[in-house]
Amino acid sequence: MASNSRTGTSPDYSKALESFDLDAARSLFSGSFRDGINACVECCDAHLPDNAVALDWIAVDGHHETRNFLELRDEAARVANLLAEQGIQPGDIVAGLLPRTPDLVAVVLGALRAGAAYQPLFTAFGPKAIEDRLTMSGAKLVVTDVANREKLDGVKGCPPVALIADTPDELVAGDIDFRRAMTAQSAEFSPVLRNGDDLMLMMATSGTTGPAKGVPVPLKALPAFRSYMVEGIDLRPEDVFGTLPIRAGPMGSTMQSSVHCCWGMQPLWSKGHSRWTALMT
Repeated sequence: MASNSRTGTSPDYSKALESFDLDAARSLFSGSFRDGINACVECCDAHLPDNAVALDWIAVDGHHETRNFLELRDEAARVANLLAEQGIQPGDIVAGLLPRTPDLVAVVLGALRAGAAYQPLFTAFGPKAIEDRLTMSGAKLVVTDVANREKLDGVKGCPPVALIADTPDELVAGDIDFRRAMTAQSAEFSPVLRNGDDLMLMMATSGTTGPAKGVPVPLKALPAFRSYMVEGIDLRPEDVFGTLPIRAGPMGSTMQSSVHCCWGMQPLWSKGHSRWTALMT
């Protein structure tokens, strides 16, 4: 939810529709959808001159953390270096079976910085639903936490796992120790430039009528995300945009996945400096 205190005129949807120009919408991004663009740069590097607070995270137990754009950029670079060390190439899929924490943001941005695409996996999925989606995407790596790690034991052909664990005794043999491996990485990573047709996200259908089908989201969707946030929601640089937990309903899996990657990240993609507040369950 965006702040509801408003001064000035709100966007007029009919006027925005009338005056919409795709080239103008694309020009608002620092990269070129034809010659090279990186979604992490659009989320982080483009905002470094002001370096405002980008993420304000409150856990269910009241634990509170913030990240500014530079901190997000550095965490993304460390994750990108970790992914490159594990053989992840531009265009590969990196999956995340993660709750809404700062680690999730780092993994998404790190995958994008490395030129990979991110695939969200709803944390309420069981092994079969996870297996269907990993098979569909051909993901090369799954990042998960201790609470969700056991689900991957029942996944046939599961790719390598990077485990986010707080203590060494929580680690599973053969898994990558995500925190230790990430800390060892440099905070410098040159973003891999891609073109507008290349993927940034691999979403999926709900799977209610058969195996989940892939819903690829290319980089050229970024202007649509920005238009929605600015023209539809009226998000402004001074706003705090909150994402609240969504309980699973008939379409809960699709909604939760969308929150993880699209609604949650959109304030960063909106080309303003709006702060994203995430409330964790």
